[in-house]
Amino acid sequence: MKSLWSLLQLTLYCGIAAAQSAEVPSKIIHQTQPLTSARSYVAPDTSNNFVPPMVNIFTVAGGDVSDLPCYNCVTGVASPNLGVVAPVYFIPEPFQINVFLVDNSYNGACTYTIAALKSNRVVKTVTETFDEMAGTTILLGTVLSIHHHVPAGQGSIVTTAVCGKSTTTSSSRIYF
Repeated sequence: MKSLWSLLQLTLYCGIAAAQSAEVPSKIIHQTQPLTSARSYVAPDTSNNFVPPMVNIFTVAGGDVSDLPCYNCVTGVASPNLGVVAPVYFIPEPFQINVFLVDNSYNGACTYTIAALKSNRVVKTVTETFDEMAGTTILLGTVLSIHHHVPAGQGSIVTTAVCGKSTTTSSSRIYF
């Protein structure tokens, strides 16, 4: 019996150590595609200060749908296209957030923060850093669960991209 107890303890400790050393999966899905793949793409003139290095095009919140966001995955329409969640105002539980950005001229690490806000207070947030390359589009996706500890009311989803000295945001109004 004593050896069985020792074996059980050893198994438990090994399981805990293995779980602690396992790599944590990414909280944010990150996909990129070269801008040159778009038929009508014309590289911006970055010699002036009018073209920002990174542009945060949109943030959209909707139901949790597998395989989204994605590039050129919408059937029956011309490419290029984006597959993103259908925007909803009343947020289901859990919900998915998709973000679309354009990297005009930035090369390097960008830190993305996607936050759910209620009355300008952060309710839930997820942050991750990815290396970016100029001349690409960027699709981000994450799933958040607010639970029911947040009282009903208007809120927003805000995405902030900090890329070197450049910071850009986009947001979407929601109702919890």
